[in-house]
Amino acid sequence: MNYVSINKLSSKPIYVQLADSFRFAIKRHQLKQNDHLPTEEELCKKFEISNIVVKQAYQLLSEEGLITRIQGKGTFVKSVPVLEVDFHDFKEIENRFRALGTSKSINLIDIVSDHDLAFSALMMEEREEAYRIILTSMYFDVPVYSVELILPTQYFPKLESIFQNPNMSMVSLANSFYNLNIKRSTHDISMENLSNADAQQLHLEPSTSAYVIRSLYLDDQQKPIFYSHIIYPSDYLVFNSTLVTS
Repeated sequence: MNYVSINKLSSKPIYVQLADSFRFAIKRHQLKQNDHLPTEEELCKKFEISNIVVKQAYQLLSEEGLITRIQGKGTFVKSVPVLEVDFHDFKEIENRFRALGTSKSINLIDIVSDHDLAFSALMMEEREEAYRIILTSMYFDVPVYSVELILPTQYFPKLESIFQNPNMSMVSLANSFYNLNIKRSTHDISMENLSNADAQQLHLEPSTSAYVIRSLYLDDQQKPIFYSHIIYPSDYLVFNSTLVTS
């Protein structure tokens, strides 16, 4: 129980401090899936607090989807499940996470005129513009993976008014709304350490390792249409095959 920290002189309510302690321990994997949490009586005795305070803290965590309370058995961690995927099934990762209950939210939609790796892959000319969209996939309040999309404005005009559902497949959107007829994709997969910006977005340490999948989507004429860059922290995804790190 050394992960619990309470300061009775703080202006922050004790139940919030208690919830914060458990939340942090879950996110840092000090507490893992199905771990049995202390009983209300144990917490009350150790920290000399009322059972109402403990009930409030556990209720807060339960509403966030981080714990589950089973009558007659106790309180258990309900953290982000680790997804195990065969290397050859990497295209199914997003669908597998969605089946676990993750949902994407939009962090940014912008128009850019430079993005070295994506612009080169898309064979874009100088001064051409593209939409840059950043998404985060959440498991309750925990960021699980991030997606960056680069979509040339010449192929996706007025995208900001059409891209309303971040959980919609971009291939489906390209084919349904823009008649782009995406037929093929190429992928580069590596394991890398998170950059400071990516770590901040995913609420992880910069040194955290992650699987990075860079993909290029092409139409039936083999013309590159859009580019994606997905980051899956290894905390939440394990490939059954070994990758070369970079």
